[in-house]
Amino acid sequence: MNPEERGKYLESPPPGAPTIDSLHEEFASLGQTSAPDADADVNLHFACFVQFDGKLWELDGRYAGPIDHGESNDGNLLRDAVKVVRRDFMDQAEGDINFTLMAFAPKQEDD
Repeated sequence: MNPEERGKYLESPPPGAPTIDSLHEEFASLGQTSAPDADADVNLHFACFVQFDGKLWELDGRYAGPIDHGESNDGNLLRDAVKVVRRDFMDQAEGDINFTLMAFAPKQEDD
């Protein structure tokens, strides 16, 4: 499947096919370490940065709502998000940088 077809499949798998969240839960429990209970208070989670209405927003389930990080224009999402990650995650980590950063972006055509 091409990337668009894979995305649509993950959003709406055919009847009887496992969903991505059920697969994740199944395989996460097979890891090398034991997984914490679903309701355990841990500092491991996912956060997401998005541009909306000309601003950079952080979506983090630990907070009651989205976090406004100020102005961010089209084409600058990665640059603006990296500034926040450096300031709020890396600079405060005191040498214990224990996170992964991943970007989902459209394929750029060759010039």
